[in-house]
Amino acid sequence: LKESYSDCKIIYLSMKPSVARWEMRSEFKDGNAKIKKMMEADKNLYYVETTKIVLNKDGTIRKELFIEDGSLLNEKGYKELANLVRSVLEKALR
Repeated sequence: LKESYSDCKIIYLSMKPSVARWEMRSEFKDGNAKIKKMMEADKNLYYVETTKIVLNKDGTIRKELFIEDGSLLNEKGYKELANLVRSVLEKALR
C-alpha cells in the first residue's frame, strides 16, 4: 500500500484486551509496543491506543463495554472507540 500510495495516511487500531481474551493481554501489550515503535518512523502512520477506553484506571477490564460473550464491543464501546478514532482522524487530515 505504501509503495503504491506513498502519501497515504494509515490509522492502526491497537489490539485491545477483552473479557473473552483477557488471558492474552500481555501478548497484546507486547505486540502493540512493537507495532507502535515500528510506526513512529513514518509521519503518515497513526497509532491509536485502544486499551485506554477498555481498561479502568486500575487496569481491570470495563465489562460494560462488551457484548454478553465478552468478545466484541457493544454499542457504548463502539461509541467510545469512534470518539477516540475521530480525534486521530482529525489530526491525520490536517
